[in-house]
Amino acid sequence: KVLPIEDVIYEIDNKSITHRPDLWGHYGLSREIAAILGKKFREYKVNKVNKKVNKVNKVNKVELKIDIRDKKLCPRYLGVVVDNVKIAPSPLWLRRRLESVGVRAINNIVDITNYVMLELGQPLHAFDAEKLKTPKIIVRRAKEGEIFSTLDGEERDLTDEMLVIADKEKPVALAGIMGGINSEISEGTKRIVIESANFDPISIRKTSGALGLRTEASQRFEKALDPNLAEWGIKKAIELIQKLIPEAKVVSPIVDKKYFKLDQGPIKLSLEYLNKKIGIVIPPSRVMKILKSLGFGVHPHTIPDKLGSRGTGKTFSHILVVKVPSWRATRDVNIPDDLVEEVARIYGYDNINPQMPKVEMERLPFDKEHSLERIIKNILAYRINLTEVYNYSFVNEKLLLKFGIDSKNHIGILNPLNENQSLLRQSLIPNLILNTKLNLRHFNEFGIFEIGRVFLNRKGKYKENPKTQEPLPLEKKKISGVIIQEKNKIPFYKTEEVVLSLLEGLDIECEITSLKDGPVWIHPSRSAEINPCTENFVVGVKSEEKRIGIIGELHPIVAGRFGIKERVGIFDLDFDIILSLYKETKAYKPIIKYPKIVRDLAIVLDKKILWQEVKNAVLETNKELIREIELFDIYEGTEIEKGKKNLAFHITFQA
Repeated sequence: KVLPIEDVIYEIDNKSITHRPDLWGHYGLSREIAAILGKKFREYKVNKVNKKVNKVNKVNKVELKIDIRDKKLCPRYLGVVVDNVKIAPSPLWLRRRLESVGVRAINNIVDITNYVMLELGQPLHAFDAEKLKTPKIIVRRAKEGEIFSTLDGEERDLTDEMLVIADKEKPVALAGIMGGINSEISEGTKRIVIESANFDPISIRKTSGALGLRTEASQRFEKALDPNLAEWGIKKAIELIQKLIPEAKVVSPIVDKKYFKLDQGPIKLSLEYLNKKIGIVIPPSRVMKILKSLGFGVHPHTIPDKLGSRGTGKTFSHILVVKVPSWRATRDVNIPDDLVEEVARIYGYDNINPQMPKVEMERLPFDKEHSLERIIKNILAYRINLTEVYNYSFVNEKLLLKFGIDSKNHIGILNPLNENQSLLRQSLIPNLILNTKLNLRHFNEFGIFEIGRVFLNRKGKYKENPKTQEPLPLEKKKISGVIIQEKNKIPFYKTEEVVLSLLEGLDIECEITSLKDGPVWIHPSRSAEINPCTENFVVGVKSEEKRIGIIGELHPIVAGRFGIKERVGIFDLDFDIILSLYKETKAYKPIIKYPKIVRDLAIVLDKKILWQEVKNAVLETNKELIREIELFDIYEGTEIEKGKKNLAFHITFQA
């Protein structure tokens, strides 16, 4: 062998450590591996290792000053001055260790800072003290438009959102990211200032992203490092400098400016809660051992059990009071569920047998509205062969203007997604017409429908806030649809057939009458309203409130505004009225003994006479024998007198 290298390589998926700031150094990883393998972990004792450092610090040859002007972005900063430094290549053992993890050796001082970062996870930086104007470090925000040259030779345009390390005249480093050319270590460097600090992770992330500059240091600071790690790092660095450069002297005390407070709990963890979350019972002693191996402080809290009050004197442990270690107290472990996860992963997910939870099966209460909606969809889609569509609940002023609708009475959206969704809809028809326009590019015949809520500018039954009792707008559920048939100049009758088939499927009897005061977008002479039969009317209810809905054709002028040349059949039904008329139970009707007899009849009459009037007149002749009347043809042509029309219909007789 040329070199005495016998390395053991552990490959660890980066996803395992990306959210764990304590695992970005070999020390933290060794703690984790010790816990997983159940081995004893040898803790790093800072004060014991660095006794020489503390003695040397009494020789105060240089007074280093540190001024932190943004304590939120820099909660801790440590600095120390080391003199009589001799820059040289690092010894073989140090170079080999760095190169084994992919870090290029540069010189002894830079290599020491990199070594400490890789060992403990704490980034360090060394400045050439002779290149600083005074022995005073200033941690401040950059000035807007300030130019700074980093060690990679690039000039960076800074903003006042970025944090820099500076002397009294200029920036000398981008805080937590990279040093500057104007203070870098060179072969002639004799005196250095070592920095070990803690920075706000969000600030580092934003600065790194804005400048497109990702470094080993920035990746660690972004994870929210333990501020206590900064002290370990600087003392470890001094120890290594004195080991590699015996003539080097620490000529200032370690200046420590700290403004942080960690939330280390305690967190109260219920063992019952833990076992319920994991799904198995883990002995309390095993739980405590796992948490202690990860560095948590654990104290069982005992309370008398039920027998203890009867004089047995027994106690039963229910709660663990857990103190979070500093390296896990930086937005990592905050709640009992975090502790449950720690116990489960160290215990081993493979050791937990998956079991289906025991859940009481209870039948949900019958939801009449939901059931009826499903029935209506099935009738319209499968029996009548319409296609369901689903639109946003929003419209806009331009769309309403094409329908001749005043938008002032519509409810506006404070933060609309876009200008086309600025108002809450009061009808499903406008968006259905937009669907129609798009579909006419590909199909000559189709039928679409939608079931959804509309929002009226009136007080509803639901409250916006229980404290203020302010009601939300009135919501009504609608069933609306569009019918397009090629060469059908009067789709009104097809639309009527669709609606009557739907109501027949629901066993709701109705009657069709002429529509008075209909919406402006409907054809005035080809429209009708659908009402329940007289016996279903509710006394004292206004007619528009008990109306099932309206059918008709889209006004030709409105259709022209959308570039639609075809006649468009429309229906708009009130779901809530249909819900009140619908009955789940079916009444028994005996099978009629006698067969049906169908006769066809054609009559010529004035065009102004509505089909419903003709139908009612025929039905009145014999309600007991006439079971059904179905219109199947309307003819208006040269063979018929002007102003007249021919109606052809089936009459079904059955005793």
